[in-house]
Amino acid sequence: MRLFCSNFAVVLTLMTGRPRARMPIAAVVFTALSVVSALRPALAHASDAVKAEALIREGNSLRQQGLDQRALPLFQNAYELTRSGRTVAQLGLCELALGYWVEADEHLTEALSAPSQPWIENNRAVLTESVEKARAHIATIAVTGSPAGAEVTAHGRVVGALPLARPIRLVEGQVEIVLKHPDYATVSRTLKLMGGTEERLQVNLQKVAQVSNLVQPSTTTPPNDSSSVPAWRRAAPWVTLATAAGAVGFAVFEHIAWQGGVTDFDAETFRLPSGQTVAACAASATKHGMTPRCDQLYSDYTSARTLAFVGYGVGGVLAVTSAILFFRRPDESRASTSKSARAAMCSPDLRLAGLACAFTF
Repeated sequence: MRLFCSNFAVVLTLMTGRPRARMPIAAVVFTALSVVSALRPALAHASDAVKAEALIREGNSLRQQGLDQRALPLFQNAYELTRSGRTVAQLGLCELALGYWVEADEHLTEALSAPSQPWIENNRAVLTESVEKARAHIATIAVTGSPAGAEVTAHGRVVGALPLARPIRLVEGQVEIVLKHPDYATVSRTLKLMGGTEERLQVNLQKVAQVSNLVQPSTTTPPNDSSSVPAWRRAAPWVTLATAAGAVGFAVFEHIAWQGGVTDFDAETFRLPSGQTVAACAASATKHGMTPRCDQLYSDYTSARTLAFVGYGVGGVLAVTSAILFFRRPDESRASTSKSARAAMCSPDLRLAGLACAFTF
């Protein structure tokens, strides 16, 4: 301590040009601490600048490897350490590469508006072009309306309260804007935003009491309104039912042809040289009989049988489909069509060579 005080006294003598009297030790210590305290902020700033520069170098190294997401926290830390034009520009460029358009625009604009710095001036053209690229993906929307104080959210994030101080800046694409207030009914609007455009949205909320008065509970059944049901939805059950009936009618026709063909096949005869008449056709015989007509009769009635089965199957499937469509119709039209749907429930009866139907009232 004495050596330090002696040296300090020598310094004072050299600065003033005259020897000074010996200073008390306490005064010397106080003066030295004051000098150190004054220099500490400058030393700390220099240390932060060195750390920030190291973080920037590491972040740029990661970006060269295509690891922009891992580099982002390094640039954010560098920006927190030293808020200079270079650190904020590096942060904005990394955000631009990641598609964080709004954040990139804010930080790059901040870098360009910073006091003149050599690095900024050397890269001003690149930074300006990057700002334009970011803004091409950003839309602004001016939200107005009432009441004052209504909370405005976009993408589930609160952006302010009415009246907003400035338009909302959002990334292009679909966005849901929600306005809510404790005393008013919440309103939600979904918009499709295009980059580089400006939109306006005005919403006036209604008080909860007013909204409840508009919708009063009703104890009576509301009138039927078939206009709310699409035309194709109303017609589908009937079209399916008509098609089912046509399929079953076709099946019945082919069924009759089948039975008639079997009768003709069995009735075909052949006269032997002895003059005796015998049955000419048999399903198990070669070419199904002894005359050329047997083969044709067999082919006709088997084809009719196949078509009858197909018609019955298609008609049955369509009838079930029609019944389901009638059952699933909206309530306002179900009452007027339920009887018709039940009356149309038919099924083929092979024993009777026709169609068996059941009616319910």
